Amino acid sequence: MHRKWLSILTLTLVAGTTPSLADPGPGEIELNVDVVTGEMELVGNQVTSSGFQIISQSGSIVPDGGNNPSPFDLYLSNTMTLASAASFAGTLIDGIVPIGLGFDILDGQEDFVFSYGVSGQTGDPVGIVNYIPEPASMAVLPLVWLAYSRRRKSAA
Repeated sequence: MHRKWLSILTLTLVAGTTPSLADPGPGEIELNVDVVTGEMELVGNQVTSSGFQIISQSGSIVPDGGNNPSPFDLYLSNTMTLASAASFAGTLIDGIVPIGLGFDILDGQEDFVFSYGVSGQTGDPVGIVNYIPEPASMAVLPLVWLAYSRRRKSAA
């Protein structure tokens, strides 16, 4: 029983992997930020988006060095405090869509405010930001390692 729990927890928290997160609701987009690798991605559920905006008061956004806003048409802003992309005809976000922006893994603060536009609607919904792995999960890693190493010693 303990071994199975330990294996599941260890696999879930391996750095650089994305744990299973709940899918956004219909017509919603969320922003996933991997604090270990710095990669960011949009996760949508059948949304035709006119664009998105990410604000970081601490300057924790790593701008897109290639200035390639794919899958959107252009950046309106591509800085450490504000990233904003737009689409002329709308971009379908359905599932995981990597974006060229990043998170500052050395000095970054988890202070992103994310909003997005939905084609044909007024107003910009505020989206959810998922930091992966979450800080609470990272705090458990040393305990998992300690339990695993003790169990290994006693088995030897």
